[in-house]
Amino acid sequence: MVGSFRFYPNCTIVSGLTGRTVATKAYATNNAVSVTGWAAGALSTLRVGQWLTIGSQLLRITEASAVADANGRVTVRFEPALRADFTAGTAVEFARPFGVFRLANTDSPAYTLDPDRIADFGTIEALEVV
Repeated sequence: MVGSFRFYPNCTIVSGLTGRTVATKAYATNNAVSVTGWAAGALSTLRVGQWLTIGSQLLRITEASAVADANGRVTVRFEPALRADFTAGTAVEFARPFGVFRLANTDSPAYTLDPDRIADFGTIEALEVV
């Protein structure tokens, strides 16, 4: 399969947070990162199950601090583990998280239309681009 595509998950927990970045270097295989961009003592508004993107990796929050520390940082735990190192200052996307994937396999090379003319692409398998 050739090429890649961005996948934007259907988010039931939506966040308007912008301007957040990785506070200190985040290493591959870590399941937690310090994120900066809040005022000291501000509510993080992050919730378990919420999606985020660091670099181009799609992650899901498993635990997050409710309140930012004195430096405006919030510790966020997530799954899966990071697959690459990220430097301090790397953007963290909460408002419209995405992941970059490539097609691995598909049932059919084309799509079909149901009686209501809604496209059916069959089953596809995708792998994260690392």
